[in-house]
Amino acid sequence: MLSQPGSVHNCEERFQHSGETISRHFHSVLEAVCMFAKDIIKHVDPSFRDAPNEILKDAKYYPYFRDCIGSIYGTHIRVCVPSHLQGVYIGQKGYTTNNVMAICDINMCFTFVSAGWEGSAYDTKILMEALRKSALHFPHPPQGT
Repeated sequence: MLSQPGSVHNCEERFQHSGETISRHFHSVLEAVCMFAKDIIKHVDPSFRDAPNEILKDAKYYPYFRDCIGSIYGTHIRVCVPSHLQGVYIGQKGYTTNNVMAICDINMCFTFVSAGWEGSAYDTKILMEALRKSALHFPHPPQGT
């Protein structure tokens, strides 16, 4: 239920609990996921040596993806914020968002996520901050990839 689009009302109906209870449990689960995120969101092969057979054996795609180790994607997620903070959270579409940067390896597994940025933050700023701060454990690619 949490992995699909929905609303608190949908969850109330599905689980037969109040909105307050749904919200409290949602935040408990979110905190737990955040606590072990760095243990589960990481590259299986930190040296980036493995490439999927689908690419290695495909003459059509190999020339274009032979040095590819993954993909970076930025997205905006709608959020509700207090009125005094709304200015910095208003994104290009005119509503309040969090700007999230996610990185997946070539096997489509998440290796890095940076969430919580205000909607007005540029993607480049988020990437540069991840590159600068060693505490974020950004997975730096090997030379030549």
